[in-house]
Amino acid sequence: MKKVALCLGAFLLVACANIPNLEKNEKISNISNISIKNSSQDFDLTFHSEKWWLVLNDSSLNHLIELVLKNNKSLQIAKLNIKKSEEAINLSKSSKNLDISFRSGLTRVETRENPLKNLTGKDNYSLYNIGLQTSYEFDLFDKFDNSIKEKEYQKIAVDASSKLAELTLEYQTFKLYAYYLYLNEERSNLEDRKALLEKLYSMEKIGVEIGKSLEDNVLVIKEMLVGVNILLNKNEENINLVKNNLYLLVGTTSSIEVDNILNNTKNKDFKKLSSKIIIPSSVQSDIIINRPNVQYYLALIEAQDSKIKSLKANFYPSFRITGLLSYKSLKLSDLISPKNLVGIISPSIHLPILDSGRIKSTYKIAGIDYNIFVEEYNNEILNSYKDINEKLIQYNSAKNINIESEKLLKIRDEQLTRSKKRFEIGLGTEKAYITEKYNYLATKLEDSQNNLMLFNTKIDFLNSIGGAYSPKN
Repeated sequence: MKKVALCLGAFLLVACANIPNLEKNEKISNISNISIKNSSQDFDLTFHSEKWWLVLNDSSLNHLIELVLKNNKSLQIAKLNIKKSEEAINLSKSSKNLDISFRSGLTRVETRENPLKNLTGKDNYSLYNIGLQTSYEFDLFDKFDNSIKEKEYQKIAVDASSKLAELTLEYQTFKLYAYYLYLNEERSNLEDRKALLEKLYSMEKIGVEIGKSLEDNVLVIKEMLVGVNILLNKNEENINLVKNNLYLLVGTTSSIEVDNILNNTKNKDFKKLSSKIIIPSSVQSDIIINRPNVQYYLALIEAQDSKIKSLKANFYPSFRITGLLSYKSLKLSDLISPKNLVGIISPSIHLPILDSGRIKSTYKIAGIDYNIFVEEYNNEILNSYKDINEKLIQYNSAKNINIESEKLLKIRDEQLTRSKKRFEIGLGTEKAYITEKYNYLATKLEDSQNNLMLFNTKIDFLNSIGGAYSPKN
């Protein structure tokens, strides 16, 4: 008996296919913090990745983002993919269960020139059968367990992909909302400038009539009025484009809810909202690691590692036991009878050496895919650093431009104040004061444009880190 067992063991060992060595690429592990030259924000901060927009305390923005997340069609697809991945896990788990199937059939046997004819006395006969067949494969090398783990990690990847889609939509909505607030301010500025030009136009027309002005001055103001009207038309076009994009994000061609939200923002100062965004003195490495795009590739790497372990089991013999319990009879009327009950139990062994070429190639391909995911992860880490650094460079540049723009606006404000005083005490003309006020409004709009650029760089920075900061309570 010992010799039989030893011979069987030796045979099974020889029957195992040779497992090729897989060279696994290394993931980037030395991830350091990113320092930021921004000493004005060096107090303790809390990072928010979930519902980050709530730290800005803007009810209109909150309502708008929640509306998008609830109705966006891309997110509906993402949720369906999550459900699909959950069912893939359930399907994988079912492979560990006992396989039971119902079988029935009719076998027609020809007995001419056959020894069976002596038993039946007929040239042919029918054999009826009905029963249950069951089989079970023993998971000796964790093939099925690792296959389940693969599906579980793939679901984590799908979750991360869905989270990334959510974040993208949140920041798109935020950017459109910020632009809409700016457009409100731009329209108010242009309307004020148009009113001043119309007043100057009337004054110059009267001046021409009484011989105290030239027709050329009237034409210059008329030209400026046309320019402002063009800007007002462009402003209206941009407002409609913003609305159209927001309608698309909420999955419709028009939305009363979106219109109502935007109508309640006409007196909101977008600069005040921008000031609530905190740029920290440094970005911690764990924030980069927890970005959804990075987590996506980490999950794919773990899923592929589990797949490799599952495929490795194919290099060893697999053991299966099959059982059959059925009724067999020559007469259909007599089929279900205890005397016709037949039971069979048959163990089987699958020898991988007979299929080693296919098994090795499948295993090697899985190893290559693993390295592809590792390099995509490494590339995503580097791109994340690059993205954050680029956004910080753009932010610092926009901040410096904004500082100079505010200096220029203060100069214009002082000039306007002095012009107003001269007009009030009779040392200056009303025309000079109106002209100075027009120039101030033009500079103020340029300052607003620079503030919008700064605002956008802040939003882009939040998008690059996947969240927002608030002071610790």
